Amino acid sequence: MRIRGQRLLAGVLLLSAPAASIAAGRAFAPEAVPRVAAFPKLIGVGSNGAVEVQVEMPLRGGTPKLTTFEGSVGVASSEEGLWYARYKPPASSRGPGFDVILARSEAGIVGVGIVELHAPAKVVLDNQPPRTPVTVRIGGREFGPFVTDASGEASLEIDVPPGVDEVDVQAPGKPATKEQLAVPPLRRMFLGGPLAVPAGKPFEVTAVAIDKKGKVLSGSPIVTAERATLKKAEEIGPGVWRLVLVPEGGPVVLRVKIGSAKGRTQIVAPWPKKTPLPTPTPETAPTPDLIATGETLSSLPPAPTCEELKIAPGPILTAARLRTRIDEASRESDLIARRDRLIAMECVFPDEHAIRLQLTAAWLLLGQNQTALEAINPLLQDEEEIHDEHRALGLSYQASAQLRLGELDAAIDSSRSALTLLPGLYSASYTLGEALFLKRDFAGAQAALMSAYRAAPGFATDVDHSMLAEILEAKAEPGEALPHRLALAHLEPNDIDRWREAARSAESAGTWARAHEAWLLIAASTLPGFAANGEALQGAARAAVAAPQQPEIAWLEAAMAAERAGNKERALFLFDKGVATNGANLAARYHNARLLSQGTNLVGAAQQISAVLNTAPRWVPALLLSGDIERAKGDGDRARSRYKEAAEMTPPAPMSTVAKWRLSELSK
Repeated sequence: MRIRGQRLLAGVLLLSAPAASIAAGRAFAPEAVPRVAAFPKLIGVGSNGAVEVQVEMPLRGGTPKLTTFEGSVGVASSEEGLWYARYKPPASSRGPGFDVILARSEAGIVGVGIVELHAPAKVVLDNQPPRTPVTVRIGGREFGPFVTDASGEASLEIDVPPGVDEVDVQAPGKPATKEQLAVPPLRRMFLGGPLAVPAGKPFEVTAVAIDKKGKVLSGSPIVTAERATLKKAEEIGPGVWRLVLVPEGGPVVLRVKIGSAKGRTQIVAPWPKKTPLPTPTPETAPTPDLIATGETLSSLPPAPTCEELKIAPGPILTAARLRTRIDEASRESDLIARRDRLIAMECVFPDEHAIRLQLTAAWLLLGQNQTALEAINPLLQDEEEIHDEHRALGLSYQASAQLRLGELDAAIDSSRSALTLLPGLYSASYTLGEALFLKRDFAGAQAALMSAYRAAPGFATDVDHSMLAEILEAKAEPGEALPHRLALAHLEPNDIDRWREAARSAESAGTWARAHEAWLLIAASTLPGFAANGEALQGAARAAVAAPQQPEIAWLEAAMAAERAGNKERALFLFDKGVATNGANLAARYHNARLLSQGTNLVGAAQQISAVLNTAPRWVPALLLSGDIERAKGDGDRARSRYKEAAEMTPPAPMSTVAKWRLSELSK
């Protein structure tokens, strides 16, 4: 199944070899094909029972050699001209499906039999009337009644046949409704071959494809091989193909498509001798301050494989419940845990676009750009139904990875393709703007970045703000550049240079209140007696002289003057006036909290400093003051936590030294 119509905008290709064009041939006569039948044709996954397999061999066909892909089949024995064997279903499976039994004659001709695998499942049904008996119909069978609990939820023990992805739900006195099931995708391409092959030695893979009803497909295969050359493709039975490949070095990734069925397998093969990597030239090397140039796979815990996770079959979820699981995983704050949760879901639902999109976003956030390209490639190459929204998101993620790998032209093309499908997609617009900026197309960069910023200002990174500020300042528009200089300072509030640039940008624009605020924040961020502290105090005084009547400046200057005169009560009153004039003024709130913390109103002080940390959560002076407030309230553990965060800030801030002193005091 595939979740439909879901908007998934995350907080932000290894191309396979071309499809083989080798001519396919036929290597059998119809009368030479073994005929295979199974009785009964269906059996439950994990069942203790067995299916009887009957094989009628052609003249001089010899003893049939029986193989299967999912379950197991015994050795055939002859009785009255027929051959018999017992088929056992797999012990577990991720869901309902089919299995293919192959009977090979001594001449190498193969016949096919199909077994239908039903999956006993526990389906969690919700959003039903509470404490009500409900029955469900699926695949022509009825189950129930099941009584829902007080929240309208029930766990159903049912039998799910292959190819069915919804149930009819009937509650007394209500029209029947349909509930979509999140059934794992139906395996329709069966590939059998060796697990590992020696270098340069030809190997064979058997391919059989079926339709959604379990009928063998008869079309010719389209074969794509990475690190291998297809030498031969011949039909050795109706719908059974023999593929001969030669490995070129390294793991072989084989993709086969017959009609609408497709599958993938990987065969281990040794790598060839290593050759030195080409040295990047200045023309191809990405700009170091805007692009993450290297992968850091070795610094991350390796991603688990499906085999390592040993995913056991669990309850078959409804589609709504699967969407909830995906959303929960995508909000996981630990990126490694988020990645692993999404990989576990992808093991069960490998074709689910929503999972693949979120997993790609996780790889991007982890800085694994090449891995992100490989993750999103199957979605972009999906030739079956795919919504424009999902393809647009996939293209935007591809563009982001390409940009950070220095593939600027590819990033521009991918971004524009995404915007063609989904105009206004801000992630694609931001990436397009960054790529155009690096290509020195400043007009195009400004248009793209401003379009994205107006649509989603909170999505902008420091790189986006930096580029917009530079472009607007170069056009002599300091007023337009100022919000981006301030945003840069808020994103990294311990960077004195960012606040200094914001203050000077505000002065150039004549926005003296913002210049006054920025200089005061620099003064609070530096120790008295240092050059930066003196420069900040002079800057604040300059802003006060330039605009003495502006309320924000007037209240703060009057409050600080009252505090210097020892009139604490009046200073608090004036700081309150300053906060009331503009609650977004961090300097006003910080100094108000500082003065409140020196009295008995610790609750008010905590509220003021919390508002500062909501806007600038990494600002060391605010963390330090928050620790002082918690210490005065008697909460040593919370104080220690705040001091520790301030002391261990990376890169270190000037006031981090004070936080270390506080920690040493607490340890005494």
